[in-house]
Amino acid sequence: MRNGGLSQRLLLVGIMISMGLIASSPAAHGVAFDPDRVEKPLGHVTLQIGEPGSGGGLSVLQIQPPAPDENLQRGEWKWCQSLDDPTCDFSDPKLDIIGTMILPVCDSTDSENCVVNLSMSVGNSTSAAIYLGEGPAGIKWPARPSMNFFKAGSPLLFQLPGFVHGGGGDTYAVIAKAATKFDFATQRFFTRNISVSVVPYSIIRDARYSIAGAGSGDNNSCIFVGDGYCAVREDFPQSARVSVDLRAPSEVAGWFMGRIKDPAVSIDPISRTNNLMRISAEPAEVARFALVRDPSTLTLADRKAMGNSGSSGSFGGLTIGTAANDETAFGILDYFRSEVGDRASGVNTLWSIGTLQVPLEGCYADTTKVLGVVATNAMVYNGGAPRFENGYLSYKVGGLHYMPNGQDLVVGTYDLLMRSETARCLYGFSRAPISATVQVIGGAGAEKVATTVVSEKDGWVKLAAYGFTFSEKEVRVTISQGQSVTLSKFKGNSSLLTATQASQIRSFAAASRGNRLAICTSNYRLAGDKKLAEARAARACSALKRQLPKISTQVVTKKVANKSLEGLTSLSSR
Repeated sequence: MRNGGLSQRLLLVGIMISMGLIASSPAAHGVAFDPDRVEKPLGHVTLQIGEPGSGGGLSVLQIQPPAPDENLQRGEWKWCQSLDDPTCDFSDPKLDIIGTMILPVCDSTDSENCVVNLSMSVGNSTSAAIYLGEGPAGIKWPARPSMNFFKAGSPLLFQLPGFVHGGGGDTYAVIAKAATKFDFATQRFFTRNISVSVVPYSIIRDARYSIAGAGSGDNNSCIFVGDGYCAVREDFPQSARVSVDLRAPSEVAGWFMGRIKDPAVSIDPISRTNNLMRISAEPAEVARFALVRDPSTLTLADRKAMGNSGSSGSFGGLTIGTAANDETAFGILDYFRSEVGDRASGVNTLWSIGTLQVPLEGCYADTTKVLGVVATNAMVYNGGAPRFENGYLSYKVGGLHYMPNGQDLVVGTYDLLMRSETARCLYGFSRAPISATVQVIGGAGAEKVATTVVSEKDGWVKLAAYGFTFSEKEVRVTISQGQSVTLSKFKGNSSLLTATQASQIRSFAAASRGNRLAICTSNYRLAGDKKLAEARAARACSALKRQLPKISTQVVTKKVANKSLEGLTSLSSR
């Protein structure tokens, strides 16, 4: 990352305005669709499904009220202007004090809890970004190590010359957030999760925007805001691949969820308290839901359908909604699907990733490394790691069927990147090579056609499903490992299975769940025994098929010269 210096940055911004790279007209929008900036009649509201961590380009310290009651009534949020603000009474354990800290750029090789760099590649062209500075609005919070409170501020602004986004400019914001919570027992903040997003932006100029109003009203729909201008979201260049390096608290790792495609993530310890996170991925193309309504027409049932959510400022009024990774988002789609004609309101290219809060137990207990990354472009999706049950990893996704034109289908993507040792732990496998299958299951249980990619390389199992369409789908991943067993000997010239052999086949079947092919091989030495060998192999395959009806079987006879191998029957699966 290159740092342009303050005077150079101010000059650069002036040049960009004069060249038209920053819009100077009082337009309401950038080129990209943004649910927060949907125009609406005065007094109307936007019902939307938002993106986790996308709101709020400010670092804030808040007192969170209890969850809404059954009538969706909730107490007042309170904001603290500093760590010494008496509103945040760190001696009152009844308060729920939380912080959302936007991390600064790293200003030295020893800096911690900061962004190291941003880069982008398109085809064979790669460039490191030039750092322009922070957004002007919001409190610039100094660190207080005694409370484990990080230095924090506003979105970090970069330029990537030659990498022109959908708005015609080359400016990008990096928003790396640490979601923290105060622990009264230790009198320290602890980090609940880390997220980082990269947002292409353009500047629009309008007197309604102001630093004083940051975080409220129209200003809340901006990536960042200044006096008389607002940064609005744009879409990424086609075929872009974005990379961010981040020094993050070592207390968060494990599983990650992203609005990205084809991800590569690594974590390496750099100190007792920090890890270096390297994230590289393509942006995901995400269909969006936004519905403008007159609030007087919203029934209690409508509001309950929107889930456990409140309202916030957006362009021209308020927005009511929930995050795409909230379980209630699936119900929202079902409830409003017919009203919107099963059609998305718009499409964005998004690049964001964050840690998931999963139970730190069993195979997911290690927080010193990345265990897995799950990424999808689905309008709504599970907010946790894939569930492991019934021998497969399950992940639920959902969306509207059609693009905004009402004709083209919304096409889904799903990536699962999992550490090989985590997969082996879940399935109880040895260190032998493993394989996997990916299925996309519809609501009626039918498998939907999708292009799938499966590989294991450098300690990672990589799985992907692309090209499926939406309503509500379940992505199932079954990981398998080659199995083999040699049955105890048949009695005399019999082809009937003994009790011992039947038990061996049952155990073999249990270990082979998820495998697609089984080969039953029976040895013979004399030509006259070939038919008996074939009958024994067929009997073994038939017994296996009763245990695993979906597995394909193949009967094989093998002529051997060694008398000790004569009459043996073995099973293998993969």
